[in-house]
Amino acid sequence: DILLLVSSTGVGFASEITGLQSIKRSGKRVIKLRDGEHLGAATPFLGDIAMVTRKGLGLTVKKDEIPVRNGPSMGVALMRVQDEDAIIAALS
Repeated sequence: DILLLVSSTGVGFASEITGLQSIKRSGKRVIKLRDGEHLGAATPFLGDIAMVTRKGLGLTVKKDEIPVRNGPSMGVALMRVQDEDAIIAALS
């Protein structure tokens, strides 16, 4: 299974979740966030994605434009988000 992770600033990637199954209660870092960022969305990665911001802006991204990583990463810019806005949802 693959999980899509998108930060509040529109940076994201897909990550295989197989490594999380053996982790106990302490958890494991799956995304690196910059200062002031937070996780905007985490959803199963099934295909093309649609993202929505708090101010109502939306964008779709093709599946083949989203990198799949094996460990914690900062990802790539999936959507340009203004300073006073943030990603609040992503669907695949």
